[in-house]
Amino acid sequence: MLVLRLIWFVILVVAIPMAVGTLFVRVDHRSPKWLFAWISGQMLLWAAFLLITVPLVLTNSNFQTVVALY
Repeated sequence: MLVLRLIWFVILVVAIPMAVGTLFVRVDHRSPKWLFAWISGQMLLWAAFLLITVPLVLTNSNFQTVVALY
């Protein structure tokens, strides 16, 4: 069970941001591609999360609505 949790953790923390960040790899040619992809993917995921949650927090929606929309 612990191995499955570690694999799931690696997928969520490393693989998904790198997959999202590959959209921006061609922008910066000086830094390593994997590092730039991971950082830009993290930033893009946080931006998407904030665009969804800030309006819902301001309208007093519940957390299940936030989870469903994200």
